[in-house]
Amino acid sequence: MKFIIWLLKVILVSTVAGYQEIFSRSVDSCHLFRDVTQEYRISVYEFTSQAYKDIGPRSSYHFTFPPLSVWIILAALAEGADPYTQRQMFSFLRLPDDPCERLSYYQLATSRYLASSDVNIVSTRSMFVDNNVALNPHWYNFVANNRLIDLSSVPLRDDPQGTLNAISLSSASLTGLDLSGNSILVDTMDYDGLWSTAFSDAVVQRSPFYNNAGLQIGEVDLMRVTKRARVGFVASINAKLLDLPIGSNGRYRMLFALLSQDNDIEAVLRNVKRTLIIEYLESARESYVPVEIAIPRFTMTSKVNVRKILETLGITGFWTNPNATRYISKPPALPSSFVQRSTITLDNQGILSAPVPYSLVNVTTDIDPIIGREFVANRPFLFGLFDAETYTCLMSSIYSKPTYTY
Repeated sequence: MKFIIWLLKVILVSTVAGYQEIFSRSVDSCHLFRDVTQEYRISVYEFTSQAYKDIGPRSSYHFTFPPLSVWIILAALAEGADPYTQRQMFSFLRLPDDPCERLSYYQLATSRYLASSDVNIVSTRSMFVDNNVALNPHWYNFVANNRLIDLSSVPLRDDPQGTLNAISLSSASLTGLDLSGNSILVDTMDYDGLWSTAFSDAVVQRSPFYNNAGLQIGEVDLMRVTKRARVGFVASINAKLLDLPIGSNGRYRMLFALLSQDNDIEAVLRNVKRTLIIEYLESARESYVPVEIAIPRFTMTSKVNVRKILETLGITGFWTNPNATRYISKPPALPSSFVQRSTITLDNQGILSAPVPYSLVNVTTDIDPIIGREFVANRPFLFGLFDAETYTCLMSSIYSKPTYTY
């Protein structure tokens, strides 16, 4: 019996020591000589496609959601999870076992958000823990040094209203938070950027918006421009794609996928796979001549209960199992809420003035005929914000409810 107790103590000490060694790693101390961008991108695409399919029906197929920032929060929690939960999370997030490779993933992920005068992207990833919860200093330093998540101590149990005020100040107002646990997770993201080329001020028109059955369900303010553009067709979802650069140096891209008429959104989401963007990149071409483009002008705000999504996907240990988070804090952090709020604004403003349109008669676009010479988003479409360097998806969205409804 004494031997068994001694052995358990040795195992516990070895495990804790192993975590401390991993937490002490930094990118500078690692000697990784291969590029992990492709594997990193696939891991984020996989999570994006899974979340996309779950959020769609919950939101009536009209939402915006930032998969990368939620992926980063989950990675931070996984780094402090017990061995069983950690293996589950690494598998779910497609994270490698090698800690140096994971650090490279995190460096790629957290460097996608670059503030500038022409693109405003504000992303906050926060964990609020009760004053009586003591965070593991090794885990705290690891997630803080790698910019994975912001950690704050709040009077969650003693002063719930004070906690809500603190959250409102640091992350934006959120309602319906469950404060029954000893911690909560909050993620917010706001986007408002200038296109590289503006849409014309003179041709923002109130126009009909249709459902995929061809019935008019309302109206939108369509922004129009005629310009050369990068376009493609993705057969797996039967949609044509448009790729518009954002900012002075095209640091970001907005991808639009216009569904074919009579193409059911629910069926489309079932066919969304992690290879979707790779399919697009392989098919995309720059048109030789301008294409007529029309996109709705709008602001969209969505709130998502991430905990419910994760529970649907099989991630349940973080909320109720003290063993799962015992290396994060003492007592173990058990978040009662994980919510996400995001806002995206698409306007007609840009860095360069809209080009003067010219006739397209008898001129080939050098693109697939199925795409045609126009991209008019007057029916439901998928769209997403990507960084141009790695094509990481920062915001994934569906637009199906017009600004003005009948």
